[in-house]
Amino acid sequence: MLKKNFKPLFMLKKNFKPLFMLKKNFKPLFMLKKNFKPLFMLKKNFKPLFMLKKNFKPLFMLKKNFKPLFMLKKNFKPLFMLKKNFKPLFFYLCFWMSLAACQSQSFGGLQFPKIVYQSEDLKVVQIAPDTFVHTSYLATQQWGKVPCNGMIVRYQREAMVFDTPTDEASSEALIHWIENELKAEIKWVVPTHFHDDNLGGLPAFHRNAVMSAAYYKTRDLAKKHQNVQILTGFSSVDSTWDLGGEKIRIGYYGEGHTEDNVVVYFPKDQVLFGGCLVKELGAGKGNLSDAFPQKWSATIQKVKHAYPEAKIVVPGHGKIGGKELLDYTAQLFKP
Repeated sequence: MLKKNFKPLFMLKKNFKPLFMLKKNFKPLFMLKKNFKPLFMLKKNFKPLFMLKKNFKPLFMLKKNFKPLFMLKKNFKPLFMLKKNFKPLFFYLCFWMSLAACQSQSFGGLQFPKIVYQSEDLKVVQIAPDTFVHTSYLATQQWGKVPCNGMIVRYQREAMVFDTPTDEASSEALIHWIENELKAEIKWVVPTHFHDDNLGGLPAFHRNAVMSAAYYKTRDLAKKHQNVQILTGFSSVDSTWDLGGEKIRIGYYGEGHTEDNVVVYFPKDQVLFGGCLVKELGAGKGNLSDAFPQKWSATIQKVKHAYPEAKIVVPGHGKIGGKELLDYTAQLFKP
């Protein structure tokens, strides 16, 4: 490339032709002989090497009862079966599609969910015009810092809280936000079962003159195990509460996460709060210390049939979704 307009040697001569074109009617070597045949065709009835022996069998057929390598080990499982609770790709695809559908709900042109309050220890997300999810955090040795969900519903200037934040400081912050930002009076606080992740802040509500109520089993178990006094108990397995002219349903459908777990339904916004009875998509079985795994799935099926019109489902821990959370939980604990 040192010289300008450099040309290869074969281009220096005018009308240059390769060697095989110099002779007229040039033919390659194998065409010089008449009726030329390749080597393997010189012998009559030529057969490839593997056909020379009668009843020739490939190597893998030489041994009786030959098995491929992956069949040599007892109870062999393909790679995707080696991990416990393996979920195929389509499951995760369904999960993200359903999550995306729940990420944006439209009510009268307003888009939800949206964060309306957030601090280091407490977050409040509006998921419908009158319904909010509050999330606080519980420090555990086994699972680390666990997000715990509760609910707030406000109709007119009245509010109810279902499950308190995990501690009194977060509960004080939530009470202050409801009274000052929502401009609502908290009529009742209702724990959905007796564990400390949903009634740990109850003393703060009592100090602020908020009445507490719970299913009678929850009231008894909270006093026995947490030394917490819930002021009022109710025994109905399907009770209806009036708040600001709207109805709220609280139902008990059987044992699952605990023997006392109830669910709450808000008909106006078609929101179902499952508490710790309902798992987020992809979750494991979690804390089973007071659970009834053999009955859990049947209880969830009863919940599903009780609220067929529910569109949004809120679990006790993790991301909200739709009724697929009920199906997932039922399948997770299927006997």
